[in-house]
Amino acid sequence: MFLIYTFAILALAGFVCSFFMGITIVGVCRYGPRYRRFFDRLKKLGTLATIGEMSRVYFDLLNRFLGKDVGIKQAGVVDRAKYFGLYIEHLLLLYWIGGTFLVLAFRPVEPAAPSTSSLEQAFAFVVLLTINIFSDAASLIWTKRCIALLVIPDAPLTTRRLLVVLIQDISVAVVLMFFVQLVSNGLYAIQIGHDQEILKYMFDWKTAFKGYAAIDPHFSRIEFPGQLVITCTTYIPSLLFYLTCLIILCLIPFYRVLMFVLEQFDLERINDGKAYRGQSCSQLSYIGSLTGVFGVAVGCATLFVTTWPLIRPS
Repeated sequence: MFLIYTFAILALAGFVCSFFMGITIVGVCRYGPRYRRFFDRLKKLGTLATIGEMSRVYFDLLNRFLGKDVGIKQAGVVDRAKYFGLYIEHLLLLYWIGGTFLVLAFRPVEPAAPSTSSLEQAFAFVVLLTINIFSDAASLIWTKRCIALLVIPDAPLTTRRLLVVLIQDISVAVVLMFFVQLVSNGLYAIQIGHDQEILKYMFDWKTAFKGYAAIDPHFSRIEFPGQLVITCTTYIPSLLFYLTCLIILCLIPFYRVLMFVLEQFDLERINDGKAYRGQSCSQLSYIGSLTGVFGVAVGCATLFVTTWPLIRPS
């Protein structure tokens, strides 16, 4: 049994090593100095530097969705405050598609009163979509302002600066979410025909967790807090970025290991630490190297698949 475990571990290690070796061969032989510069930059990036790079990518995505000229007036970002743009139409389209699906496929578990008015339900639906669109628009614009503080800082990015921006961004999202949730709770009373109890439902925190279920039980038997699902989208612009930052923080140790392993398979390293000069991979050696590495990978994978049934828990 010890030999079987040894073969399995060696096979898995061989497969992983061949994978990294293949990456290095492609990088060095096909991209040359560009791969070297990219790899050297990856090795030097720390946690905050990685988050800074992520901030630039996210800021660019926000600009593409909102527009470069849309946002709160901010030096070096937006010269003149502008809050409306084509993105409103995008949000409107997304909400109408999602909202229509929700209305047609799901309904509140709480039974509706006999006096429920379809016209009032339609009115409540339109109002709910409208306030969600504008709250998400406000959240997006505020998030752009906060991310810009990380992308175009007056001082180097620090942990304190990141936390301050995080608190500012999340605080506004919380305020917007509470406002939308209050309105949504009141509209829930209209949806089930309890118009006279709007204030009661509005200020009852349990309303946010009222269950929704599929109209056709054959479609789904899952119940979910429909009111909360509708309003929690206010958090998405903020959480999408900061959860990514949190993932980066958690994965930094694995990232360090990955960089170390890749460095061990660096084709340009020699004993004195200097890179080879004037050497390049010919097409024949490139194909031969990749074929050899691929053969090792297939052999290791085959060995691991063969030994796995013998060591897996019964």
